[in-house]
Amino acid sequence: MGYVAFFIILGTIIFVHEFGHLLAAKAVGIRVEVFSIGFLGKICGFIWKGTEYRLGWFPLGGYIKPDEERFRKSSVLRRLPVIIAGVTANFIFGFLLLFGVFFSHLSTNIPLGENVTFFDRVSIAAKYSAVFGSDIMVKNAEGLVKDVPKDPVKSLAGPVGIAIMTKDAYVRGAENLIIFTAVLSLVVGFMNILPIPLLDGGALVLLLLEALRGKPLAAKTESVLQNFGLVLLATIIGVALYADIFRILS
Repeated sequence: MGYVAFFIILGTIIFVHEFGHLLAAKAVGIRVEVFSIGFLGKICGFIWKGTEYRLGWFPLGGYIKPDEERFRKSSVLRRLPVIIAGVTANFIFGFLLLFGVFFSHLSTNIPLGENVTFFDRVSIAAKYSAVFGSDIMVKNAEGLVKDVPKDPVKSLAGPVGIAIMTKDAYVRGAENLIIFTAVLSLVVGFMNILPIPLLDGGALVLLLLEALRGKPLAAKTESVLQNFGLVLLATIIGVALYADIFRILS
């Protein structure tokens, strides 16, 4: 069941991310043609209100496909919330899970009374969630900038490594699994905001360049950057899988 939990948790985090993009696109009037959880073909799907909802064969990701012509013709300010909505959804989801855990602890250990109100619990839980979640984001940033391990390849965790961590969290109980899900959602949000082509951060950089230049980059230039991003991401995933296998065999 621990490995089943991995696919459920990962699928949920991907769904939250892509649903954020979907809601933002619809909010600013940009039609979404495809909403997909998974890549590499379609297992099944259905069409609802002009959008095809798909489940793909490769579950380690997802995407939305907006009306390209409508999206490109939209202003920078109109496209901005669509680009950042996925990351924002991951952050909100992660913080809400942490809030739920902390609030549950407070409800169990600190009974309501003259000096403790419901709103006191909410305030304290929100504060703890913000501090804990922010600490996760800071440590991720510091890890990229200065806390580089001596052997960064071996320290990476790919899908297999994350699946093993999910299984360990599952064995330790529901609360540990919820906290793990929250942390994973925050990390996924953080990784997606990195300025790498094909990720939300890369799209955000291109949008800011367009705003500064007054016009978008040439289609050929964007295509080259997208291909570079694809190769880079494939390399990172490959190295992470190698690190997973290395740890298992060791």
